[in-house]
Amino acid sequence: MNPNKSFSKSATTYNNYSLIQQEVLKLLIKKIDQQYNRIVDLGCGTGEFYKQYRYKVEQLYSIDISIDMLEQHPISNNIKTIQKDFNDLDFFDFLGNLQFDMLISSSALQWSKNLEYMIKNLKALNKPLYLTIFTSNTFKDLHQFIDYKSPIHSKELIIKATKGMEISFINKSLTFKSNYEMMRYIQKSGVSGSNKPIDLKDMKKILNNYPNPILEFEIAIIKYNSNKKIDKNL
Repeated sequence: MNPNKSFSKSATTYNNYSLIQQEVLKLLIKKIDQQYNRIVDLGCGTGEFYKQYRYKVEQLYSIDISIDMLEQHPISNNIKTIQKDFNDLDFFDFLGNLQFDMLISSSALQWSKNLEYMIKNLKALNKPLYLTIFTSNTFKDLHQFIDYKSPIHSKELIIKATKGMEISFINKSLTFKSNYEMMRYIQKSGVSGSNKPIDLKDMKKILNNYPNPILEFEIAIIKYNSNKKIDKNL
């Protein structure tokens, strides 16, 4: 299942299951130390940033690959929802035509096909950037249990791609009542968006034999100001 289909499928349940994404977004918003009037929310989902942001926004461009997610987004005269895939070849031409003074992207860029290219071009916009990216250490124990290679980027690659930016890493975990509830969370939260879904054999192995219904998450929190570059790898 590709990310678009995964996120579209989970759109109606996303807010109820995206606990980690919401918590990570709160931490990212705390890093925003001034008011920005015109903002791009890249990979906006159902609009959690707009709901949490403490400042009044003159114009918000909410961009997401999933039209189903965008249909759940708050509606306002100062919000423009845009269906667009940031992996499209013309994406940065499109982005360059928008008038904005800050870009935020939380829990989305792990699905970038070429993260180094993505970050390089985001930095070239010469705008403040606030990003969170899940690393391949997310679901690490579960993936090792079924010998599955994570479809998202490694911590090492993220550090390399974000050189010259302020970056730190946090670890979170969720404990479930059963393996079934754990797998249901993965399905409903949209975090399984991948071109290589877990097959039926491995699914049964997890449901019947996985020893601890716990999911771990590792997330990079990144801040970039073109006028003040900081390299802080933790």
